Amino acid sequence: MKRSRGFLEKQRLGYLKSQLESNNPSVVRRSLQDICRLYRAGYAVHPSQAAGTELTVLGVLHKWAGDAGVVRWALLCLAHIGRANCLPVICEVGQKFTNHPEVSAAAIAAMYKLRRNPEEIRSSFDLSDSSIALAALQHVGPARLGFPIPPIKADTASDEELRLALVLVGLDRAPENLFDPKYTNAELVRALGRHDDEIVAQYSIWAVAENENLSLRDVGVNIVDFEGLPPNVRGYLFRLIGASGDEAALHHDILAAAAFDEASEARIGLAIGLSETYFDGLEVITLDWLTAECDEEVRDHLVFHMARTGYKCGAYRKYVLEEYEAAGENSEVRQRLEAGAAGTSLYPELRRLSFAGSDLFRELSVTNNNTFNFNANTNVGALSASGSARNSGGATFIEQSGVEEIRAKLLAARDELRQLEVSEELRVGAVAAIDNASADPSLEKIQAAVDWLQRIDTILAASARAAGSVGAIAGHVAKVAGLV
Repeated sequence: MKRSRGFLEKQRLGYLKSQLESNNPSVVRRSLQDICRLYRAGYAVHPSQAAGTELTVLGVLHKWAGDAGVVRWALLCLAHIGRANCLPVICEVGQKFTNHPEVSAAAIAAMYKLRRNPEEIRSSFDLSDSSIALAALQHVGPARLGFPIPPIKADTASDEELRLALVLVGLDRAPENLFDPKYTNAELVRALGRHDDEIVAQYSIWAVAENENLSLRDVGVNIVDFEGLPPNVRGYLFRLIGASGDEAALHHDILAAAAFDEASEARIGLAIGLSETYFDGLEVITLDWLTAECDEEVRDHLVFHMARTGYKCGAYRKYVLEEYEAAGENSEVRQRLEAGAAGTSLYPELRRLSFAGSDLFRELSVTNNNTFNFNANTNVGALSASGSARNSGGATFIEQSGVEEIRAKLLAARDELRQLEVSEELRVGAVAAIDNASADPSLEKIQAAVDWLQRIDTILAASARAAGSVGAIAGHVAKVAGLV
Protein backbone atom coordinates (compact mmCIF):
# COMPACT_ATOMS: atom_id res chain seq x y z
CA MET A 1 0.00 0.00 0.00
CA LYS A 2 1.43 3.38 -0.99
CA ARG A 3 2.21 5.87 1.76
CA SER A 4 0.46 9.19 1.95
CA ARG A 5 2.41 11.95 0.21
CA GLY A 6 0.17 14.71 1.50
CA PHE A 7 -2.15 17.11 -0.25
CA LEU A 8 -1.98 18.13 -3.88
CA GLU A 9 -0.43 21.55 -4.43
CA LYS A 10 -3.26 24.01 -5.00
CA GLN A 11 -1.62 25.16 -8.24
CA ARG A 12 -1.68 21.64 -9.63
CA LEU A 13 -5.23 20.97 -8.49
CA GLY A 14 -6.37 24.33 -9.87
CA TYR A 15 -4.85 23.49 -13.23
CA LEU A 16 -6.49 20.05 -13.31
CA LYS A 17 -9.87 21.58 -12.43
CA SER A 18 -9.49 24.13 -15.21
CA GLN A 19 -8.78 21.26 -17.63
CA LEU A 20 -11.99 19.55 -16.50
CA GLU A 21 -13.85 22.57 -17.89
CA SER A 22 -12.34 22.05 -21.36
CA ASN A 23 -14.59 21.44 -24.36
CA ASN A 24 -12.24 18.68 -25.51
CA PRO A 25 -13.40 15.29 -24.08
CA SER A 26 -9.89 13.86 -24.43
CA VAL A 27 -8.45 16.64 -22.23
CA VAL A 28 -11.25 16.15 -19.68
CA ARG A 29 -10.74 12.39 -19.56
CA ARG A 30 -6.99 12.64 -19.10
CA SER A 31 -7.42 15.20 -16.33
CA LEU A 32 -9.74 12.82 -14.50
CA GLN A 33 -7.18 10.07 -15.02
CA ASP A 34 -4.48 12.34 -13.59
CA ILE A 35 -6.51 12.97 -10.43
CA CYS A 36 -7.08 9.23 -9.98
CA ARG A 37 -3.40 8.50 -10.67
CA LEU A 38 -2.28 11.09 -8.10
CA TYR A 39 -4.63 9.58 -5.50
CA ARG A 40 -3.19 6.14 -6.20
CA ALA A 41 0.30 7.62 -5.75
CA GLY A 42 -0.67 8.78 -2.25
CA TYR A 43 -1.77 12.37 -2.81
CA ALA A 44 -5.18 13.75 -1.84
CA VAL A 45 -7.27 16.89 -2.28
CA HIS A 46 -7.19 19.11 0.80
CA PRO A 47 -10.48 18.95 2.75
CA SER A 48 -11.05 22.67 2.18
CA GLN A 49 -10.98 22.05 -1.59
CA ALA A 50 -12.72 18.67 -1.69
CA ALA A 51 -16.30 19.97 -1.97
CA GLY A 52 -15.42 22.30 -4.84
CA THR A 53 -13.57 19.55 -6.67
CA GLU A 54 -16.49 17.17 -6.16
CA LEU A 55 -18.87 19.74 -7.68
CA THR A 56 -16.55 20.16 -10.67
CA VAL A 57 -16.53 16.40 -11.31
CA LEU A 58 -20.32 16.21 -10.92
CA GLY A 59 -20.50 19.00 -13.51
CA VAL A 60 -18.37 16.86 -15.83
CA LEU A 61 -20.85 13.98 -15.40
CA HIS A 62 -23.68 16.28 -16.44
CA LYS A 63 -21.88 17.92 -19.35
CA TRP A 64 -20.46 14.71 -20.81
CA ALA A 65 -23.36 12.40 -19.96
CA GLY A 66 -23.17 10.74 -23.38
CA ASP A 67 -19.43 10.03 -23.39
CA ALA A 68 -18.79 6.62 -21.81
CA GLY A 69 -15.04 7.18 -21.43
CA VAL A 70 -15.40 10.50 -19.61
CA VAL A 71 -18.28 9.19 -17.46
CA ARG A 72 -16.30 6.13 -16.40
CA TRP A 73 -13.33 8.19 -15.23
CA ALA A 74 -15.57 10.75 -13.53
CA LEU A 75 -17.14 7.91 -11.53
CA LEU A 76 -13.71 6.52 -10.63
CA CYS A 77 -12.68 10.02 -9.56
CA LEU A 78 -15.76 10.38 -7.33
CA ALA A 79 -14.77 7.17 -5.59
CA HIS A 80 -11.72 9.09 -4.32
CA ILE A 81 -13.12 12.56 -3.64
CA GLY A 82 -16.90 12.07 -3.44
CA ARG A 83 -19.15 11.94 -0.41
CA ALA A 84 -22.24 9.88 0.37
CA ASN A 85 -24.53 12.57 -1.06
CA CYS A 86 -23.18 11.63 -4.53
CA LEU A 87 -24.55 8.08 -4.32
CA PRO A 88 -27.92 8.66 -6.05
CA VAL A 89 -26.19 10.37 -8.99
CA ILE A 90 -23.54 7.64 -9.22
CA CYS A 91 -26.19 4.90 -9.22
CA GLU A 92 -28.36 6.67 -11.80
CA VAL A 93 -25.45 7.30 -14.15
CA GLY A 94 -24.13 3.73 -13.82
CA GLN A 95 -27.55 2.26 -14.67
CA LYS A 96 -27.75 4.32 -17.87
CA PHE A 97 -24.70 2.57 -19.28
CA THR A 98 -25.92 -1.02 -19.22
CA ASN A 99 -24.16 -1.61 -22.54
CA HIS A 100 -20.84 -0.47 -21.08
CA PRO A 101 -19.90 -2.91 -18.30
CA GLU A 102 -16.77 -0.92 -17.40
CA VAL A 103 -18.88 2.18 -16.68
CA SER A 104 -21.24 0.12 -14.52
CA ALA A 105 -18.23 -1.39 -12.75
CA ALA A 106 -16.86 2.10 -12.04
CA ALA A 107 -20.22 3.07 -10.53
CA ILE A 108 -20.23 -0.09 -8.39
CA ALA A 109 -16.69 0.59 -7.16
CA ALA A 110 -17.66 4.14 -6.14
CA MET A 111 -20.88 2.97 -4.46
CA TYR A 112 -19.06 0.38 -2.36
CA LYS A 113 -16.44 2.97 -1.42
CA LEU A 114 -19.17 5.38 -0.29
CA ARG A 115 -20.85 2.64 1.79
CA ARG A 116 -24.09 1.79 0.05
CA ASN A 117 -25.96 -1.44 0.93
CA PRO A 118 -24.30 -4.38 -0.96
CA GLU A 119 -27.60 -6.11 -1.71
CA GLU A 120 -29.03 -2.90 -3.16
CA ILE A 121 -26.02 -2.59 -5.44
CA ARG A 122 -26.37 -6.16 -6.72
CA SER A 123 -30.04 -5.65 -7.49
CA SER A 124 -29.36 -2.34 -9.29
CA PHE A 125 -27.04 -3.73 -11.96
CA ASP A 126 -27.37 -6.50 -14.50
CA LEU A 127 -23.83 -7.81 -14.00
CA SER A 128 -22.40 -11.14 -12.91
CA ASP A 129 -21.42 -11.59 -9.29
CA SER A 130 -17.83 -11.99 -10.52
CA SER A 131 -17.84 -8.55 -12.14
CA ILE A 132 -19.51 -6.94 -9.13
CA ALA A 133 -16.95 -8.55 -6.79
CA LEU A 134 -13.99 -7.43 -8.92
CA ALA A 135 -15.32 -3.88 -9.10
CA ALA A 136 -16.06 -3.65 -5.37
CA LEU A 137 -12.69 -5.06 -4.32
CA GLN A 138 -11.02 -1.95 -5.77
CA HIS A 139 -12.02 -0.17 -2.56
CA VAL A 140 -13.29 -2.69 0.02
CA GLY A 141 -12.21 -6.00 1.47
CA PRO A 142 -13.97 -9.34 0.82
CA ALA A 143 -15.96 -9.01 4.05
CA ARG A 144 -17.76 -5.94 2.70
CA LEU A 145 -18.95 -7.68 -0.47
CA GLY A 146 -22.00 -9.24 1.17
CA PHE A 147 -21.54 -12.49 -0.80
CA PRO A 148 -18.76 -15.05 -1.42
CA ILE A 149 -16.20 -14.25 -4.14
CA PRO A 150 -17.02 -16.46 -7.16
CA PRO A 151 -14.12 -18.44 -8.64
CA ILE A 152 -12.48 -16.69 -11.58
CA LYS A 153 -10.49 -18.71 -14.11
CA ALA A 154 -8.06 -16.90 -16.36
CA ASP A 155 -8.68 -19.28 -19.27
CA THR A 156 -12.50 -19.02 -19.19
CA ALA A 157 -13.17 -15.54 -17.80
CA SER A 158 -14.69 -12.89 -20.06
CA ASP A 159 -12.58 -10.01 -21.36
CA GLU A 160 -14.51 -7.71 -19.03
CA GLU A 161 -13.62 -9.84 -16.00
CA LEU A 162 -9.97 -10.03 -17.04
CA ARG A 163 -9.77 -6.24 -17.32
CA LEU A 164 -11.27 -5.80 -13.85
CA ALA A 165 -8.92 -8.46 -12.50
CA LEU A 166 -5.93 -6.59 -13.91
CA VAL A 167 -7.16 -3.36 -12.33
CA LEU A 168 -7.08 -5.11 -8.95
CA VAL A 169 -3.56 -6.38 -9.60
CA GLY A 170 -2.47 -2.87 -10.55
CA LEU A 171 -4.01 -1.44 -7.36
CA ASP A 172 -2.29 -4.22 -5.38
CA ARG A 173 -5.64 -5.26 -3.94
CA ALA A 174 -5.75 -8.74 -5.46
CA PRO A 175 -4.99 -11.61 -3.05
CA GLU A 176 -2.35 -13.87 -4.54
CA ASN A 177 -3.77 -16.64 -6.78
CA LEU A 178 -7.29 -15.18 -6.44
CA PHE A 179 -7.97 -15.43 -10.16
CA ASP A 180 -6.43 -18.81 -10.88
CA PRO A 181 -4.68 -21.26 -8.56
CA LYS A 182 -2.32 -22.16 -11.43
CA TYR A 183 -0.96 -18.60 -11.79
CA THR A 184 0.59 -16.08 -9.50
CA ASN A 185 -0.58 -12.53 -10.17
CA ALA A 186 2.70 -11.71 -11.89
CA GLU A 187 2.36 -14.76 -14.14
CA LEU A 188 -1.20 -13.81 -14.96
CA VAL A 189 -0.11 -10.31 -15.96
CA ARG A 190 2.64 -11.66 -18.21
CA ALA A 191 0.25 -14.10 -19.87
CA LEU A 192 -2.40 -11.44 -20.50
CA GLY A 193 0.15 -9.09 -22.05
CA ARG A 194 -0.16 -11.22 -25.19
CA HIS A 195 -3.98 -11.36 -25.09
CA ASP A 196 -5.96 -10.97 -28.33
CA ASP A 197 -8.08 -8.18 -26.85
CA GLU A 198 -6.06 -4.96 -27.15
CA ILE A 199 -7.68 -3.44 -24.06
CA VAL A 200 -6.84 -6.51 -21.95
CA ALA A 201 -3.23 -6.29 -23.19
CA GLN A 202 -3.19 -2.56 -22.38
CA TYR A 203 -4.51 -3.19 -18.87
CA SER A 204 -1.78 -5.77 -18.25
CA ILE A 205 0.91 -3.14 -18.87
CA TRP A 206 -1.04 -0.58 -16.82
CA ALA A 207 -1.10 -3.08 -13.93
CA VAL A 208 2.69 -3.41 -14.06
CA ALA A 209 3.07 0.37 -14.13
CA GLU A 210 0.82 0.86 -11.09
CA ASN A 211 1.93 -2.03 -8.86
CA GLU A 212 5.25 -1.20 -7.22
CA ASN A 213 5.85 -4.93 -6.65
CA LEU A 214 5.97 -5.54 -10.41
CA SER A 215 8.54 -4.33 -12.91
CA LEU A 216 9.29 -4.18 -16.61
CA ARG A 217 10.28 -7.85 -16.57
CA ASP A 218 6.65 -8.71 -15.77
CA VAL A 219 5.43 -7.26 -19.08
CA GLY A 220 4.27 -10.10 -21.27
CA VAL A 221 5.76 -8.71 -24.50
CA ASN A 222 9.25 -8.20 -25.82
CA ILE A 223 9.69 -4.45 -25.44
CA VAL A 224 12.27 -4.38 -28.23
CA ASP A 225 9.46 -5.35 -30.64
CA PHE A 226 7.24 -2.47 -29.53
CA GLU A 227 6.64 -1.28 -33.11
CA GLY A 228 4.37 -4.27 -33.73
CA LEU A 229 2.09 -3.42 -30.80
CA PRO A 230 -1.19 -1.48 -31.16
CA PRO A 231 -0.93 2.28 -30.41
CA ASN A 232 -2.79 2.05 -27.09
CA VAL A 233 -0.50 -0.74 -25.88
CA ARG A 234 2.59 1.15 -27.09
CA GLY A 235 1.39 4.21 -25.19
CA TYR A 236 1.16 2.35 -21.89
CA LEU A 237 4.48 0.60 -22.51
CA PHE A 238 6.19 3.95 -23.15
CA ARG A 239 4.49 5.37 -20.07
CA LEU A 240 5.78 2.46 -17.98
CA ILE A 241 9.35 2.92 -19.22
CA GLY A 242 9.25 6.70 -18.86
CA ALA A 243 7.91 6.67 -15.31
CA SER A 244 11.06 5.00 -13.96
CA GLY A 245 14.22 7.07 -14.15
CA ASP A 246 16.42 3.98 -14.15
CA GLU A 247 14.43 2.20 -16.88
CA ALA A 248 14.14 5.38 -18.93
CA ALA A 249 17.90 5.92 -18.86
CA LEU A 250 18.54 2.26 -19.64
CA HIS A 251 16.15 2.27 -22.60
CA HIS A 252 17.22 5.65 -23.95
CA ASP A 253 16.98 4.34 -27.55
CA ILE A 254 13.34 3.30 -27.10
CA LEU A 255 12.47 6.75 -25.73
CA ALA A 256 14.16 8.40 -28.70
CA ALA A 257 12.03 6.35 -31.09
CA ALA A 258 8.85 6.71 -29.00
CA ALA A 259 9.11 10.52 -29.04
CA PHE A 260 8.53 10.43 -32.78
CA ASP A 261 6.01 7.58 -32.89
CA GLU A 262 3.44 8.14 -35.64
CA ALA A 263 0.53 7.72 -33.19
CA SER A 264 -0.23 10.62 -30.83
CA GLU A 265 -1.81 8.10 -28.43
CA ALA A 266 1.61 6.46 -28.07
CA ARG A 267 3.49 9.75 -27.71
CA ILE A 268 1.15 11.09 -25.05
CA GLY A 269 1.73 7.92 -23.05
CA LEU A 270 5.45 8.68 -23.03
CA ALA A 271 4.88 12.36 -22.12
CA ILE A 272 2.67 11.37 -19.16
CA GLY A 273 5.18 8.75 -18.01
CA LEU A 274 8.00 11.28 -18.07
CA SER A 275 6.06 13.89 -16.07
CA GLU A 276 8.33 13.62 -13.00
CA THR A 277 11.31 11.81 -14.52
CA TYR A 278 14.66 13.28 -15.45
CA PHE A 279 18.13 11.91 -16.14
CA ASP A 280 21.16 13.61 -17.66
CA GLY A 281 20.76 13.77 -21.42
CA LEU A 282 16.98 13.36 -21.53
CA GLU A 283 16.64 16.96 -22.73
CA VAL A 284 18.46 16.03 -25.96
CA ILE A 285 15.37 13.97 -26.85
CA THR A 286 12.63 16.11 -25.35
CA LEU A 287 13.65 19.51 -26.70
CA ASP A 288 13.83 18.18 -30.27
CA TRP A 289 10.55 16.38 -29.66
CA LEU A 290 8.87 19.55 -28.41
CA THR A 291 10.00 21.46 -31.50
CA ALA A 292 8.56 18.84 -33.85
CA GLU A 293 5.38 17.98 -31.87
CA CYS A 294 2.13 19.02 -33.59
CA ASP A 295 -0.40 17.59 -31.15
CA GLU A 296 -1.34 20.28 -28.62
CA GLU A 297 -2.26 17.83 -25.86
CA VAL A 298 1.05 16.01 -26.18
CA ARG A 299 2.88 19.36 -26.08
CA ASP A 300 0.98 20.35 -22.93
CA HIS A 301 2.10 17.21 -21.10
CA LEU A 302 5.66 17.61 -22.34
CA VAL A 303 5.81 21.24 -21.16
CA PHE A 304 4.41 20.14 -17.78
CA HIS A 305 7.29 17.63 -17.56
CA MET A 306 9.82 20.40 -18.23
CA ALA A 307 8.30 22.64 -15.56
CA ARG A 308 8.15 19.75 -13.08
CA THR A 309 11.81 18.80 -13.53
CA GLY A 310 13.19 22.20 -14.59
CA TYR A 311 15.01 22.63 -11.28
CA LYS A 312 17.22 19.69 -12.32
CA CYS A 313 17.98 20.81 -15.88
CA GLY A 314 19.35 24.18 -16.99
CA ALA A 315 17.94 23.88 -20.51
CA TYR A 316 14.45 23.15 -19.15
CA ARG A 317 14.68 25.99 -16.66
CA LYS A 318 15.64 28.45 -19.39
CA TYR A 319 12.80 27.29 -21.63
CA VAL A 320 10.19 27.44 -18.85
CA LEU A 321 11.22 30.91 -17.69
CA GLU A 322 11.18 32.27 -21.24
CA GLU A 323 7.76 30.72 -21.97
CA TYR A 324 6.37 32.04 -18.70
CA GLU A 325 7.64 35.56 -19.32
CA ALA A 326 6.28 35.58 -22.89
CA ALA A 327 2.84 34.29 -21.85
CA GLY A 328 0.05 36.66 -20.84
CA GLU A 329 -0.84 37.30 -17.23
CA ASN A 330 -3.38 34.74 -15.92
CA SER A 331 -2.97 32.74 -19.15
CA GLU A 332 -3.40 28.97 -19.39
CA VAL A 333 0.30 28.67 -20.26
CA ARG A 334 1.31 30.33 -17.00
CA GLN A 335 -1.18 28.23 -15.07
CA ARG A 336 0.27 25.03 -16.54
CA LEU A 337 3.87 26.05 -15.83
CA GLU A 338 3.03 27.04 -12.24
CA ALA A 339 1.20 23.74 -11.73
CA GLY A 340 4.23 21.83 -12.97
CA ALA A 341 6.76 23.81 -10.95
CA ALA A 342 4.67 23.91 -7.74
CA GLY A 343 6.62 22.55 -4.79
CA THR A 344 10.01 22.88 -6.55
CA SER A 345 12.66 25.59 -6.41
CA LEU A 346 11.60 26.77 -9.87
CA TYR A 347 8.19 27.95 -8.65
CA PRO A 348 9.45 31.04 -6.74
CA GLU A 349 11.33 32.10 -9.87
CA LEU A 350 8.09 32.02 -11.85
CA ARG A 351 6.30 34.02 -9.19
CA ARG A 352 9.05 36.63 -9.19
CA LEU A 353 8.62 37.00 -12.96
CA SER A 354 4.90 37.47 -12.36
CA PHE A 355 5.54 40.18 -9.74
CA ALA A 356 8.12 41.90 -11.94
CA GLY A 357 5.50 42.38 -14.63
CA SER A 358 2.97 44.01 -12.30
CA ASP A 359 2.21 47.74 -12.12
CA LEU A 360 3.93 47.98 -8.74
CA PHE A 361 7.34 47.22 -10.22
CA ARG A 362 6.82 49.35 -13.29
CA GLU A 363 6.34 52.32 -10.95
CA LEU A 364 9.47 51.79 -8.91
CA SER A 365 13.07 51.41 -10.14
CA VAL A 366 16.38 51.52 -8.32
CA THR A 367 19.59 52.82 -9.89
CA ASN A 368 22.95 51.29 -9.12
CA ASN A 369 23.87 54.15 -6.77
CA ASN A 370 20.91 53.36 -4.49
CA THR A 371 18.98 56.46 -5.61
CA PHE A 372 15.26 55.76 -5.76
CA ASN A 373 13.37 56.99 -8.85
CA PHE A 374 9.58 57.17 -8.74
CA ASN A 375 7.60 57.29 -11.99
CA ALA A 376 4.24 57.24 -10.24
CA ASN A 377 2.41 60.19 -8.72
CA THR A 378 3.86 59.72 -5.26
CA ASN A 379 4.98 62.32 -2.72
CA VAL A 380 7.90 61.22 -0.59
CA GLY A 381 10.18 62.76 1.96
CA ALA A 382 13.89 62.17 2.55
CA LEU A 383 15.10 58.73 1.47
CA SER A 384 18.22 56.76 2.29
CA ALA A 385 19.21 53.28 1.16
CA SER A 386 22.12 53.03 3.57
CA GLY A 387 22.21 56.13 5.81
CA SER A 388 19.99 57.56 8.50
CA ALA A 389 17.99 60.20 6.65
CA ARG A 390 14.64 61.16 8.20
CA ASN A 391 11.47 60.98 6.21
CA SER A 392 9.55 64.22 6.57
CA GLY A 393 6.97 63.52 3.88
CA GLY A 394 5.05 60.91 5.84
CA ALA A 395 5.71 57.99 3.47
CA THR A 396 8.40 55.31 3.73
CA PHE A 397 9.43 52.99 0.88
CA ILE A 398 11.43 49.81 0.94
CA GLU A 399 14.14 48.91 -1.52
CA GLN A 400 12.81 47.00 -4.55
CA SER A 401 14.44 43.67 -3.68
CA GLY A 402 12.81 43.85 -0.25
CA VAL A 403 9.42 44.63 -1.78
CA GLU A 404 9.74 41.61 -4.05
CA GLU A 405 10.51 39.36 -1.11
CA ILE A 406 7.68 40.80 0.98
CA ARG A 407 5.15 40.35 -1.81
CA ALA A 408 6.28 36.79 -2.42
CA LYS A 409 5.91 35.98 1.27
CA LEU A 410 2.53 37.67 1.50
CA LEU A 411 1.33 35.70 -1.52
CA ALA A 412 2.51 32.50 0.17
CA ALA A 413 0.59 33.50 3.30
CA ARG A 414 -2.57 34.15 1.29
CA ASP A 415 -2.23 30.69 -0.29
CA GLU A 416 -1.66 29.17 3.13
CA LEU A 417 -4.85 30.77 4.46
CA ARG A 418 -6.91 28.77 1.97
CA GLN A 419 -5.69 25.57 3.58
CA LEU A 420 -6.22 26.58 7.22
CA GLU A 421 -9.32 26.03 9.31
CA VAL A 422 -10.14 29.60 10.28
CA SER A 423 -13.36 31.56 10.33
CA GLU A 424 -14.46 33.30 7.15
CA GLU A 425 -14.27 36.66 8.94
CA LEU A 426 -10.59 36.12 9.78
CA ARG A 427 -9.79 34.84 6.31
CA VAL A 428 -11.48 37.77 4.54
CA GLY A 429 -9.84 40.34 6.81
CA ALA A 430 -6.37 38.86 6.41
CA VAL A 431 -6.66 38.49 2.62
CA ALA A 432 -7.84 42.10 2.29
CA ALA A 433 -4.88 43.31 4.37
CA ILE A 434 -2.48 41.22 2.31
CA ASP A 435 -3.90 42.53 -0.96
CA ASN A 436 -3.64 46.12 0.29
CA ALA A 437 -0.03 45.64 1.35
CA SER A 438 0.85 43.97 -1.97
CA ALA A 439 -0.68 46.79 -4.00
CA ASP A 440 0.78 49.59 -1.83
CA PRO A 441 3.71 48.30 0.26
CA SER A 442 3.86 51.09 2.81
CA LEU A 443 5.02 50.22 6.30
CA GLU A 444 1.56 50.92 7.66
CA LYS A 445 -0.13 48.44 5.32
CA ILE A 446 2.58 45.83 5.75
CA GLN A 447 2.18 46.14 9.51
CA ALA A 448 -1.59 45.64 9.15
CA ALA A 449 -1.04 42.43 7.16
CA VAL A 450 1.50 41.19 9.69
CA ASP A 451 -0.93 41.88 12.54
CA TRP A 452 -3.67 39.84 10.87
CA LEU A 453 -1.35 36.89 10.24
CA GLN A 454 -0.01 36.90 13.78
CA ARG A 455 -3.55 37.09 15.14
CA ILE A 456 -4.58 34.03 13.12
CA ASP A 457 -1.47 32.15 14.19
CA THR A 458 -2.25 32.85 17.85
CA ILE A 459 -5.86 31.63 17.47
CA LEU A 460 -4.77 28.42 15.74
CA ALA A 461 -2.17 27.72 18.42
CA ALA A 462 -4.72 28.28 21.18
CA SER A 463 -7.15 25.80 19.62
CA ALA A 464 -4.43 23.13 19.10
CA ARG A 465 -4.79 23.33 15.33
CA ALA A 466 -1.98 23.68 12.79
CA ALA A 467 -0.09 26.82 13.70
CA GLY A 468 3.30 28.25 12.95
CA SER A 469 3.28 28.59 9.16
CA VAL A 470 1.56 31.97 8.84
CA GLY A 471 3.25 33.16 12.01
CA ALA A 472 6.66 32.38 10.56
CA ILE A 473 5.76 34.19 7.35
CA ALA A 474 4.53 37.21 9.30
CA GLY A 475 7.78 37.33 11.26
CA HIS A 476 9.85 37.16 8.07
CA VAL A 477 7.84 39.94 6.41
CA ALA A 478 8.19 42.15 9.49
CA LYS A 479 11.95 41.56 9.55
CA VAL A 480 12.42 42.42 5.86
CA ALA A 481 10.28 45.52 6.24
CA GLY A 482 12.30 46.65 9.24
CA LEU A 483 9.31 46.50 11.59
CA VAL A 484 11.26 44.40 14.11
